[in-house]
Amino acid sequence: MGVSGRLPESPHSTATQRFLIGVLLGLLVCLTALGTSALAWQQHYAGRVAPGVWVAGVPLEGLTPSEAEAALQQAWDRVGPRHLTLRDGDRQWVVPLDTLGIGWDLSATVRAAMAVGHSGSLWENWRIRLSGLREGVAVPPLWTLDEARCNLALRQLAREIDQPPRSATLELGGAFPQSQPAVYGRELDVDATREKLRQALAAGLPPVLELEIRSLTPTVVDGEAARERAEKLLSRQVVVTFDEDGTHYTWSLGRETVAAALKPRQEVGSDGQSRWVVDLDPAPIAAWVQTIADQINRPVVEGRVRVDPKTRRASISIPSRTGREVNTEEALRRVLAALEGGSGTVELPVEIQQPNITAEEVARWGPLNLLSEGVSYFKGSDPGRKQNIVTGSSRYDGVVVPAGATFSFNRYIGPITLAEGWAEAYVIMGDRTELGAGGGICQVATTCFRAAFFGGFPIVERFPHPYRVSWYEPPVGLDATVFTPWTDFKFRNDLSFPIIIQPEPNTTDGVLTFRFYGPGELGRTVEMDGPHVDRETKAPPPIYEDDPTLEPGEVKQVDWAHDGLRAIVYRIIKQGDTVIARERFVSEYKAWPARFKRGPQP
Repeated sequence: MGVSGRLPESPHSTATQRFLIGVLLGLLVCLTALGTSALAWQQHYAGRVAPGVWVAGVPLEGLTPSEAEAALQQAWDRVGPRHLTLRDGDRQWVVPLDTLGIGWDLSATVRAAMAVGHSGSLWENWRIRLSGLREGVAVPPLWTLDEARCNLALRQLAREIDQPPRSATLELGGAFPQSQPAVYGRELDVDATREKLRQALAAGLPPVLELEIRSLTPTVVDGEAARERAEKLLSRQVVVTFDEDGTHYTWSLGRETVAAALKPRQEVGSDGQSRWVVDLDPAPIAAWVQTIADQINRPVVEGRVRVDPKTRRASISIPSRTGREVNTEEALRRVLAALEGGSGTVELPVEIQQPNITAEEVARWGPLNLLSEGVSYFKGSDPGRKQNIVTGSSRYDGVVVPAGATFSFNRYIGPITLAEGWAEAYVIMGDRTELGAGGGICQVATTCFRAAFFGGFPIVERFPHPYRVSWYEPPVGLDATVFTPWTDFKFRNDLSFPIIIQPEPNTTDGVLTFRFYGPGELGRTVEMDGPHVDRETKAPPPIYEDDPTLEPGEVKQVDWAHDGLRAIVYRIIKQGDTVIARERFVSEYKAWPARFKRGPQP
């Protein structure tokens, strides 16, 4: 009979197996229950806020999105935040959120709440859900910003913040220069502040928002430097000096002159900002320098000489005098340099001009030659006319015309007044004969013209009378009229040596002679061809004019009738037998009536 190989089971082993089977069955039951519970929980919170989720203290657990949004809206209306503090340095404003256009973004906030426990993996979702059950999940509210309302609120706030800039001022018109400093402005940067608020709201409502302030630069940022420069220029002492022959002259530049020269303007610096600067206008100072020059300047006075008719030697009759002329351009430069550099003394630059006629020069001439001569007649002239011929001739006694110079008759005649030695005599003013100072001066000009004519000197300017004058005939067509300062007689000395003019009025015989002398030979001869007369017209009837200065019934002729005509005179200049010039002088004379002065009727 055989024997079996299985050993009998122990009681201990059987108990263990039963325990394990029980545990497995319990676990299976638990897992089934948990699965059933989880499935039920998942189904319950599908489309609802997970457990433990709250926003701004408002529990949203188990609420649908619409229910959660309604709950948040009710909470905002009841207990939501109401103000935001805006700050600018030490100043601050508590502004209602509604005024700033700030509110909860309910839809976005609910979506964020719904995402809790619904948006991750299965296990992540369950982990968040279980954590929410234990501790709760706080979801921050999301904010929205109404830009239009925010801009309006910030612009209203800007009225309290904005300060316009004020430019620096500079005033030079008073006794002392004045300046006011610039004031920088400031304004609320609405766009930058609104953008800063938007960015802050992305992280939540800030407790305080610092406003964005923009600094405003004034147009002109400084005037003090210009004021200081103006004050320095005004306070400087500049003295101009001039010494001559032991006499000391001084002139002080006055504050008012400098003030007139100060010219403010605005200048943009390297930093791009504009500042006041003060320029120094030279014009007022140049005018001041010119007033000094007017006191110092004096023309060269050429001496006069007298020719001895026997020896024909010249001697000084009136000494020459040096001239002075201020170099105003250099003087101005020196004054401006002293003014810019500080107080100082400026030496006036004066150029001394030496005369041509000196005793040494006259002595070198030796015996003089008679170059030419002009003659006219005035016998029968009234005493006043004779006096004027003598007075006028004396103005040219000893005049020296340098080589190459142009002689001007009006330059030497001076003022024609009774105080200057002239007498009243009849003169033609327009178409009338009237008493006036200087009547007869044209006798002097005519005689001087004839001396220049017969010397062959170039005639630069000569005007005949508009009518014929008996004192200057014969010959007709060889007269010259002058009327200072408009009508002049001029000739040029074309010789290589000076001309000495020597007039000689003979009141006894009524002859006026002008002689031109020189220390050299004339070297030419002059002939006259003419006068050739044409275009003749008869004189009109005589004119009588009442003169209360005459005796009753007295009649006095003051001018004689002359026919009108044109006279042509030719000047022929020769060197030896060779004609070197033939010059034509034309004189147009209108017809002129005889004129009489008559006393009152008896």
